[in-house]
Amino acid sequence: DSASTVPGLLSIFHEQEMTETVHDTNGHGYLATLVGKNGRLVILRVRSHGLVTIDVQCYEEDNIAQLDNLLNALEKKLKVLLNGNITRIKRLPALVRGAEVDRYWPTADGRLIEYDIDRVVYEEDSEYQNIKILHSKQYGNILVLNGDIS
Repeated sequence: DSASTVPGLLSIFHEQEMTETVHDTNGHGYLATLVGKNGRLVILRVRSHGLVTIDVQCYEEDNIAQLDNLLNALEKKLKVLLNGNITRIKRLPALVRGAEVDRYWPTADGRLIEYDIDRVVYEEDSEYQNIKILHSKQYGNILVLNGDIS
């Protein structure tokens, strides 16, 4: 129930001096974006069936210990607010965006795989396709044709 969950979670964000904007969901739960003075962005979604998602976006220069404390406080507060009735809490690894070489590549079945690509070895547009050879520390050279890893 978002009516009881949201105020408790918002108190943590307000302690972080984040400004809240609530978005209309046409009765499908609660959706807010919260923005901090340091550029940190949080998307808080509480769905009507009980799923709570919190997406935290920050910069590389952001204080990781402070960010970890925020996530720990949110987990602790959720457990209290929901009286321990939580099926699971799962933290996903951070996505690194804006790198010189894209490190995330989709698979044919819709999964996203992260590679440790450190440089572009070769790139050219032929008459028929875009050809790239990327270097990965783990896999060596990777052939990419028209944006698909071969």
